[in-house]
Amino acid sequence: MPGIPKPQRLKVIQGTFRKHRAKNEPNPTEALGDPPVHLDPHVAQCWREIADICADRVLTYADRIAVELAAGLLFEFRINDGFSVMKLNMLITLLGKFGMTPSDRGKINLPGKPTKNKFSAL
Repeated sequence: MPGIPKPQRLKVIQGTFRKHRAKNEPNPTEALGDPPVHLDPHVAQCWREIADICADRVLTYADRIAVELAAGLLFEFRINDGFSVMKLNMLITLLGKFGMTPSDRGKINLPGKPTKNKFSAL
């Protein structure tokens, strides 16, 4: 069974875009921005926290609804002792898609200083 294709934006961040170019995929360039004005102030604070913690250039304007959902779930998780397992799974899934869990963060390879390969001299 073939794997789920990576979004083009993630390929750009990881530096694999040229090798595996996706065709006709949207490429949002606008930043995530501030939380919507209709959000409760506490949920808006969770929005800002998610935006601050998430790696640069991962979240864009196209992700605003997903971040709004995650912020609402995060706030509810923090204030509700009876938070359901289904909601917790949804929150973990959303945060994982943003690269905010240990295993998912390992999948994001931001370009920067290349690491030296100890076998490159051979």
